Amino acid sequence: MWSGMSIPEWSFEVQMDAVFVALGTNDFIGDQPNQHDFELAYKTFITNIRGKYPNAHIFAFGSPANGSAWIDANAYICNSVEELNDKGDQKVHCIDPGVKGPLGAWLPNQDDFSGDWTHPTRAGHTIMANNLYGIVQNILNW
Repeated sequence: MWSGMSIPEWSFEVQMDAVFVALGTNDFIGDQPNQHDFELAYKTFITNIRGKYPNAHIFAFGSPANGSAWIDANAYICNSVEELNDKGDQKVHCIDPGVKGPLGAWLPNQDDFSGDWTHPTRAGHTIMANNLYGIVQNILNW
């Protein structure tokens, strides 16, 4: 419990070249969120990040999990990014590692997950890291 303790505020003094956001997978377990509400909240979150890191590239990373709920999750995330792009922020990028992503499913095999099709194994994480590195390297010329 934090009661009585002082929690220091995060310092945004150091400016990042890139910020990675990997949220949303758990929001689609069970009852799915309303698309409009999810996308509005997601855009607000990304806009808040943009306020702290005005020059950074923001990478919105979708879910690698398999299943229709996560196809929807990734679509909502990419819709949010597309709307921010349309409003002029070209430094926000959607990365869909799921079934409908441009590279196809990054983790197409059961062995890529810990048995539940949602939590990647160490090998699955390595695949995602290698794919993510290639995308970021391309965009940032690293």
